Amino acid sequence: KNEKLLRTEGATSFPVSPSSRAERIYEICGMVARNVFLKEPSSDYAKRVQDILFMIAAHESASFTYRRQIGFSSSTTSGAWSLWQMEAGGIIKSRRDLSLNTSLRERCSAVLNYYNLPQIFLQANSDFMTLLRSFMEPEHDPCACIYARLFLLRCPGAIPSTHEEQAAYAKKYWNTELGKATSGNYLSAFLMS
Repeated sequence: KNEKLLRTEGATSFPVSPSSRAERIYEICGMVARNVFLKEPSSDYAKRVQDILFMIAAHESASFTYRRQIGFSSSTTSGAWSLWQMEAGGIIKSRRDLSLNTSLRERCSAVLNYYNLPQIFLQANSDFMTLLRSFMEPEHDPCACIYARLFLLRCPGAIPSTHEEQAAYAKKYWNTELGKATSGNYLSAFLMS
């Protein structure tokens, strides 16, 4: 059933000079952008979502290097997790969103099936530490990207069209005014990855 939901068409080419690691993450961001939504996106809008997901991961992980916030143990929920450096509170809200929206959960499930990942990570009653620790493993990057997309679905307004505007959006809603990053940091990470 879920395989019929999956949108694999419309993949876009890599926007900058790629490394194989960056290409892989960009492809994952595209798959998630085309398939995890509240309202089906146009191909242009899916590309914007793909780019901002990639931009956030590029910056937050220092060019796809870190899957756990430096200085935090894997035995605590504190700190940030995955290439997208998500904190526990946002992940918990995303799990709640999935439990309340069957069609959204089915679309996320189709993406996990595509990457042969377990469905348990979409269930609100699954072990939370197991989910968080999975985000430290490269094979679970698609699951982490889904959770990053779910976070962005809660942010106000549409994903902007230019990379400069996307960087400002990432600073405002992902990093917030409390974070150290600048919109320039997000843009530079995107362009250099």
